[in-house]
Amino acid sequence: MVYSIGLKPKTQNNYEPPKSSNNMSEIVFWMRRDLRLQDNRGLFEAIKTGLPIKLIFIFDENILNGLDKYDHRVTFIWNHLVELNRQLQKYQTQIILYYGTPEKIWTHILDSNPQVTQVFYNQDYESYAIKRDQQISDLAKMRGVKFIGFKDHVIFEPNEVLKNDNSPYEVYTPFKNKWLLQLNPNLIQKFEINLDKVKFAALKSVSEFAVQSLSDIGFSPSLWPEPKTYEGSETYLNTV
Repeated sequence: MVYSIGLKPKTQNNYEPPKSSNNMSEIVFWMRRDLRLQDNRGLFEAIKTGLPIKLIFIFDENILNGLDKYDHRVTFIWNHLVELNRQLQKYQTQIILYYGTPEKIWTHILDSNPQVTQVFYNQDYESYAIKRDQQISDLAKMRGVKFIGFKDHVIFEPNEVLKNDNSPYEVYTPFKNKWLLQLNPNLIQKFEINLDKVKFAALKSVSEFAVQSLSDIGFSPSLWPEPKTYEGSETYLNTV
C-alpha cells in the first residue's frame, strides 16, 4: 500500500458546478493527454467547484502491452509526471500513478473512495479512448458518480466542423475552409490556475495498482536524450 511520490460522454462547454452541501464530497481529476497544471480546462473546472481534488494518471496496460521496454514516449511521460509531482510537493499532494486496465483501476478507486462524487477529465477523440471513456462513464453512473468531460486540447471537436448537411468532410480543403470560417478569437481561451488556492483532498494509502518507478510498469529509461526547451520558446508560444 504505497503512494506514488516519484521524485462517449458529452463535452461540457459551459459547465456550471453544482452547489454541494456534502462537505465529504471529493472530485477526482483524471490526467491523460493534458499533463500540465496550468491552462488545463478540466482541472480549472474541477477547482471551480470548491471541492477537494485528487489527481490521478493511469498507465494503461491495454496501450503499453507490446511496447519496447525502452520506449521513449513512456520515459518522457514518466519524467514529466515526476516533475509535476515535484511541483506539487509544495501543496502536500501529488498525482497518484496507477498501472493496469482503466476498468480495474476505476472500479478500485470508486469502490474504495465513496466520498468521490464527480470525475472530471479532458476529452480524447481516438477510437479506443471513446470506448474506454464510455466504459468508465457507465461504471461511474452505476455508482451515482458524475463523469464530466471538457474540450481542452483542440479548438474544434470532431462534430463541430461539419458540412451544411451535418455530415463529416471527406476532403481536406473544404474542411480547412470551413474550419477557418468558424474560427474566432473567443474560441481560444487560457484557463489561469492558482495552485495556492486549490483545495487538494487528503491522501491515504492506495492499492497494489499504484506505482513508484518505471520498472513497476515493466519499462526502463529510454536510451534517447530528452528533448530540450530552448531559451525564448515559452515567450514565443505565449505570443502565438
